[in-house]
Amino acid sequence: MKQQIFTKLAALLLFFSLFSNAFAQGADSTKPNILADTQWTGIVNAPSPEQMTFSFSEKVLDLLYEGQSIETMNYTVDRNIITLTKLSGGSPCTVNSTGSYTFTNKDNNLTFSLVNDECDARIAAFDPQGYTLVEKK
Repeated sequence: MKQQIFTKLAALLLFFSLFSNAFAQGADSTKPNILADTQWTGIVNAPSPEQMTFSFSEKVLDLLYEGQSIETMNYTVDRNIITLTKLSGGSPCTVNSTGSYTFTNKDNNLTFSLVNDECDARIAAFDPQGYTLVEKK
């Protein structure tokens, strides 16, 4: 009798352990991309300081100057780290070059801090003052 209770208890604990791990992994993989479908405006040093807009879709970031895309990058977000991969554009960064940055959104001001980047021009492009959220119309 004790053996049956112990076996059932062990099976129940194993089930809950597996279920909770699966649930936790599922929760991590479905975290929303907080940058998707947003735009942020501010100064980009390209190489001289210019007013530009970061336009994020679900997986692509377009850097807009006077409404026209001048650089396109794929991006991924993992917690507070964004990884950028150049697809096309006029910067000296080579196609497929990658860079990773931590980002912070405080009071609708988006700032980036270098983790690592293969392209010096992209490192220099970010303004430490950050970028202001463009409200949707």
